Amino acid sequence: EIKNATQEKKTNKKMVSMMSTTSAFISSPTTLKLRKKSNTNKRSNNSLLIAKAISVADVTGPVKETIKDVQSVEGLKKLSIRVSKYAPATIMSAGSFGAFPTMGACMAACGLGAVGGPLAPLAGPLLFSQAGAAASVAAGVAGIFGIGGDVPAYLHSLIFLVAAAAVWQYSAVGAASTLAVNAFAFHYAHMTTILSNCKDITKRIPYTLMNSVKKIALVGPGLVMAMMQLLPRAMEFETFAKIGFAPPGLLGPIGGFFLHPIVPWIIAIASLVWLTEGEKKITSFILGLGYLIPGISYCPTMLAPYGLALMFMHLFLGLQLLQEVTPYGSLIPNPL
Repeated sequence: EIKNATQEKKTNKKMVSMMSTTSAFISSPTTLKLRKKSNTNKRSNNSLLIAKAISVADVTGPVKETIKDVQSVEGLKKLSIRVSKYAPATIMSAGSFGAFPTMGACMAACGLGAVGGPLAPLAGPLLFSQAGAAASVAAGVAGIFGIGGDVPAYLHSLIFLVAAAAVWQYSAVGAASTLAVNAFAFHYAHMTTILSNCKDITKRIPYTLMNSVKKIALVGPGLVMAMMQLLPRAMEFETFAKIGFAPPGLLGPIGGFFLHPIVPWIIAIASLVWLTEGEKKITSFILGLGYLIPGISYCPTMLAPYGLALMFMHLFLGLQLLQEVTPYGSLIPNPL
């Protein structure tokens, strides 16, 4: 028994010695360095793989496609719509970095600054912060080049929603003013049209419903402005004059003719016919020009950056309508 006890003690001493040696090895500086180095290498390798996947698959490919678009007529059509899609929010956000000296005067003339409503908490970080502006500009550039899938579209559509519901709704010029109503119409239409092309949205919403909503968004702003001109005392240009609205604008006589009393009747009738599927070619041509003429003639003369942003909002809707009557391989619409 004494002999067995002695052997057991020796065995226990060996086990303790082995455990302490193992523990010392595991906790030794050399082992910790090796383990830390291994973990660091794994993380760096993962980061390299992610960066490589992003740079090659999500950047190089779309950029190459964009370069190809510039070299063909059909590609230029697609690119022009893509630019006008992402330019408005990108331009407004670029103003936060001093890109437009008239930014302060423009915001004051539009009566913007106060926020309110349920989306007010999003207005600060999304619209009035450097981080939000940087994210918007980055998303805009990515969207123009086709990078990032639908992510840039989701971010810019959220920007349009917050700008309309939380900022323009509380404009000092009054929510019922022509300037504010125009902003509501174009902001919500732009947001809706952007979302209508997102894959996840089209999968979850029935095609018939989505198509109907998109149709209303395409002609809605033009119809709203036409009806305001037709209704007694509904239209005023004083608020627009504050931001530099000065017809006839860059297109001269063409811009001047657009303010003729017959024009809102033409646009209103064409909009209703287009919505009821009565006729597509001539009405698409009329409504497309109905966006392009004021967008090119009036908007660039207004205070930047909102004047430029509003110009691209007009172009985005107008180019989509004119695309329906523009033959393949041509840049000239043909409604006949």
